[in-house]
Amino acid sequence: LDVGETDSCEFTAALVSQPGTIPDTLTATWNAPNQSSETQDSNEVIVTINDLPSAIDVTKTASPETVLVPGSDVSFTVIIDNPSVGDSVEITTLVDDQFGSVNGLGDCSVPQTILPEGSYSCSFTKFISLDDGEEHSNLVMASGTDDDGEDVEASGGTTVTGSSIPPASVTPVPTLTQWGLVFLGGILGLIGYSSLRRHT
Repeated sequence: LDVGETDSCEFTAALVSQPGTIPDTLTATWNAPNQSSETQDSNEVIVTINDLPSAIDVTKTASPETVLVPGSDVSFTVIIDNPSVGDSVEITTLVDDQFGSVNGLGDCSVPQTILPEGSYSCSFTKFISLDDGEEHSNLVMASGTDDDGEDVEASGGTTVTGSSIPPASVTPVPTLTQWGLVFLGGILGLIGYSSLRRHT
């Protein structure tokens, strides 16, 4: 640069950190035409990382969703997602509004630590007794704290329906194997050859 001239540049960098401040120092080094040694200067800026509230998502599914009267075993699956990119969460309670605490049911257990963008899933089985057309709905609630000590809580539900009509069974369509196709092709060929001889 000539005397009195200035120059500037900019760049973008990703910062992933817990809430707080991060000092960032930029150092410039240059040589003047009449100097044999390098000269340096630096400047520091403070970057503030704001705390974004943590959240969890809870999904609950049932299999099967329809049971024959008078009832049957139903497998319930609970999935807890942590969409945060920076905060882990610890789930300390997992309670169903129909079955109470699911800690110890099936393979469900708490506490569970879920890393950022991670998930936790578990399943348990209950016998559900229903009349025709009757519905059983239940809701599971997960709660805990993130790594900043803030509370997180969410719930998810599902519904099971009773039916007196068995689900329609799917009848498999018979298919030919490769050798079966060859055999069928041979038979059709003989039929065609015989028909051709009768017309000549």
